[in-house]
Amino acid sequence: MVRGRSGVNHPLPPMFTPISVRKPHLKNRVICSPMATYMAQDGLPNDFHLVHLAARAMGGAAMVVAEMTCVSPMRGLRRAAPACGMTRQMNAWKRVVDFVHTHTDAKIAFQLGMPDAKAPPDRDGTPLISPFKPAIGL
Repeated sequence: MVRGRSGVNHPLPPMFTPISVRKPHLKNRVICSPMATYMAQDGLPNDFHLVHLAARAMGGAAMVVAEMTCVSPMRGLRRAAPACGMTRQMNAWKRVVDFVHTHTDAKIAFQLGMPDAKAPPDRDGTPLISPFKPAIGL
């Protein structure tokens, strides 16, 4: 129950009630969706990502989802997209995640970005490994 200005108790709106989705327990149902900021350099999340994601977590969201993050260490699907395929990229993400977990009770995740099988090879000719098959006739 929440006490309103008039002193009358009102039930807590469902948006602000806890929820469990399998193992993660969220303090409320506010989830900040990924925003296409594309501010990474060489696939590395940086201070921008730390401030951007931590601000939303500190604002009360139960979960913040980082923008599309590429699984390939050197190849971004979009220019300035972060990646998570190399140790230094994972260490940069760890810095962001540790900060959010230290200063808030929010969970943090990222949207995985994977190229499909029709994407061109890397600049050096390395073929893509993709979980997706192109549609018949394309």
